[in-house]
Amino acid sequence: MSIGDRLKEARQESGLSFKEIQDSIKVRAKYLQALEEENYKLIPGEAYVRAFIKGYGNFLGLNGKELVEEYKEKLKKEREALEKELEQEEEEQSTGIFQNKIVSSIIVIIVLLVIIFVVYNIFLLNKVNDHYDNASQNISDVNTSEINQPELPLTITDNLTQAALPENSKKKSSEQLAELLEEQFNIHPDESDKIITIMAVKRSWLQVAVDGRIEYEGIMEREQTIDFQGSDVIELKIGNAAGIQVQKGEEILGPWGNEGEVLTKVIKFDN
Repeated sequence: MSIGDRLKEARQESGLSFKEIQDSIKVRAKYLQALEEENYKLIPGEAYVRAFIKGYGNFLGLNGKELVEEYKEKLKKEREALEKELEQEEEEQSTGIFQNKIVSSIIVIIVLLVIIFVVYNIFLLNKVNDHYDNASQNISDVNTSEINQPELPLTITDNLTQAALPENSKKKSSEQLAELLEEQFNIHPDESDKIITIMAVKRSWLQVAVDGRIEYEGIMEREQTIDFQGSDVIELKIGNAAGIQVQKGEEILGPWGNEGEVLTKVIKFDN
């Protein structure tokens, strides 16, 4: 049974709705539904997919850590399939280029052979004509002279060498492949404990300073999320204290105040 099916079955057995679970573990209902449907693209960031799977599974009485390991194994198989697909595409491209070169080489060789054949026969024809011109000058001595028409050998020797095969394209290094997987799956293995996600539950003005440098200032609309990465602290200046939550690892923080209240919050990246 898949991860999503087990989560769904456990939730149905508990008799709880997405809304009730959302209020308990502070993870939005749409993300809980995405986990059950295994539609992980709806969740903002690979680190949060793992955190939500673990938190949701533990809440439903399942082993959240085992679910995360199963998810990692599934992701590993998808990566291996992608690597194999990329290698096949490279081989097909290399084969196509090689075949095109072979066809082009054969055409060039045929044209050269035709030219050589024509030139050679023209040369032989001229030589035969010269021979008969010389023989006609001695026609009066035809009874005593023997005219030997030379044999006209026609031999075309083909010393073609086999075209050298082009080297196969070198495989992408592991580093290049890792970069491709990071771009495709939004995977950053060493950054999960250094990322904080700001989530707007209501419309709010917000200023964000990461490690002492302002990274964002403006209005966040409801359900908008932004990821920030740093090494020390993140400082939030919130114009609507009831409108902002923070996702730090598996923990949901906030809101910290009332509607319209202005406050400042400082959060460390490390636990």
